[in-house]
Amino acid sequence: MDDLEVYDLGEADGKRLRRVLAPKIRRARARHLPPSRRSPVPAVAGSLSLLLPGSGQLLVGPLRVGILLLSAAAFFAAFVWAILATFDRLIPTLDLLGVPPQVAVIALGVALLSIGALHTVGVVEAHRVGCDAAEASVPHPALTGIASLLVPGWGQMLGGHRGRAATLLGAVWALSLAWVAVSPPGQRILSLAGAALPSWARDGFGPVVLVSLTAVTWVLAVYDAVAGAHTEQGR
Repeated sequence: MDDLEVYDLGEADGKRLRRVLAPKIRRARARHLPPSRRSPVPAVAGSLSLLLPGSGQLLVGPLRVGILLLSAAAFFAAFVWAILATFDRLIPTLDLLGVPPQVAVIALGVALLSIGALHTVGVVEAHRVGCDAAEASVPHPALTGIASLLVPGWGQMLGGHRGRAATLLGAVWALSLAWVAVSPPGQRILSLAGAALPSWARDGFGPVVLVSLTAVTWVLAVYDAVAGAHTEQGR
């Protein structure tokens, strides 16, 4: 009985070890496979989730994760639309209930940040699952550069650098929210809620900083995507 129990424990540990090491072994083998034997599935899955959170998981699985991401993104998008569509009436209602109007702006910001987080996680996770299912292909550096020129982080994802892709996608979402805040519609919403930005952030130093950060983000994204893909092809 004792020998049998020890044998079963070793068998269980072996299976668990194989599950943990299998993705790493496949990724290591992918670097030595010719391009014709590599699969575009990871890139397609990540690109689908870039367009619509959860759609990449619907392709490569797990299906429940894709449905969860898609449903959560749809919920927060509907929540944002509901706040924006009724904002003129929402502020007086909150005031009547004794709720500070800034709560509406905070709720709007949290919903937008949640969409950004779901979008970033969906892209990275779809590519990771795709790599576990198939050997990822390494695209041409020019393709990754063009992809990151369109959306910073896309080229990094195509090249298999998911950490960099997540960082750049997060930066794009942060910059987008900042641009919305300094835009005329954003300033109107903040003004109605009693949370107007200072004049230097709206008309002076703020836009200059945003333009500079946006340009730097795009240039770094394109350069890093091309350099990363070139390094991967040279391995």
